[in-house]
Amino acid sequence: MKKFILSDLHIGHKDAQYSAMDEMIAYIKKEAKSGDEIWGLGDWFHMYENGFENCLTHPMTQKFRTLQRKSQQTFTR
Repeated sequence: MKKFILSDLHIGHKDAQYSAMDEMIAYIKKEAKSGDEIWGLGDWFHMYENGFENCLTHPMTQKFRTLQRKSQQTFTR
């Protein structure tokens, strides 16, 4: 079983590395198998510049939510 651990993303920060996050999502989609887990540990959002609501609705947050839904359907079977 693998654990994919994501941290310090700071979604919403002006210097966030969104291209690296896209690569990370692609890697997880490619490598994850049944029983694997995806963990998000700390500093997911950077609320100070644009507010919490912006972080929740940010396109990158939506990509991770889609990955999470896919993982529940695919990785756990």
